[in-house]
Amino acid sequence: MKETIKLLINRKWETIPTKNILYITISDKLSFLHLRDNITLNLFITLSELEQELPRSEFVRVSRNCIVNYHSITSVHDSHISLCNGESLPYSKRREKSILDGYQKFLQQKYFLNVPDTIRQPIDFAEQYKGFDSIPFAFAVIEMVTDHNGECVDFIFRYANEAMAHLEDVPLEKLTGHSFLSIFKNIQKKWLAVYQEVAFEGKHLEIVDFRAEINKTLRVLCFQPFHGFCACLITDVTGKPDDKNSSFICPRKFTDTDTCQRFLPLLNGLSSQQLDTLEQFLASIS
Repeated sequence: MKETIKLLINRKWETIPTKNILYITISDKLSFLHLRDNITLNLFITLSELEQELPRSEFVRVSRNCIVNYHSITSVHDSHISLCNGESLPYSKRREKSILDGYQKFLQQKYFLNVPDTIRQPIDFAEQYKGFDSIPFAFAVIEMVTDHNGECVDFIFRYANEAMAHLEDVPLEKLTGHSFLSIFKNIQKKWLAVYQEVAFEGKHLEIVDFRAEINKTLRVLCFQPFHGFCACLITDVTGKPDDKNSSFICPRKFTDTDTCQRFLPLLNGLSSQQLDTLEQFLASIS
């Protein structure tokens, strides 16, 4: 992986770490290299020439006049990209798919570099969780998006079932593979904080709280299926009492073969403590 780039700056060759580049723009044949710490360098070089020098796995052309470092992106919206320094850049709609595909691939590679070899292989989420396609409660696996400080700023729906799409009131094809902020315009930090603890610290947590963007109160059980990911079992409890005494047979106690098979992809990956938490959660949502 290319970690530096040599550029002619003020008639001197300078070595710039690629990770320090936020984005590059061009105006009147002059390129502007925007770096961290509010530093901007002027270069007499075209964007196309710079694009050839930069690692393709870390930089993306978002418009005719701009190249962005994936490391600096915090979220991708309908018309613009949010950066870790608070700036917002427009992108060309015709480049939207390549931007999203490249960003998601970058995130996946980034997380896999920091996890054990046992889970470095690419994950087919649709295949892994197909047993949950038709279950009667919402289920999703989300991949956390972090800024350069390691703080979670968004998440991507890697898997969602039909019940989840119904809950969010978003077509399934517009949910899976898309980030939360590309669908909704705001995200509450308290939800991100919970998902971050689960995804990176392996905690299993339960939340009961109001989601303003869909006007619903939800009960969410979260656990970590892989490092950097959070799995969520969700039920809408809007207007319902928080009944802890309701009875429900949990998946571990099912004897029906078909039902057991549908839950195996999830249950096989859970610890005994996580299974106990799942049992308690499902017992509360009848």
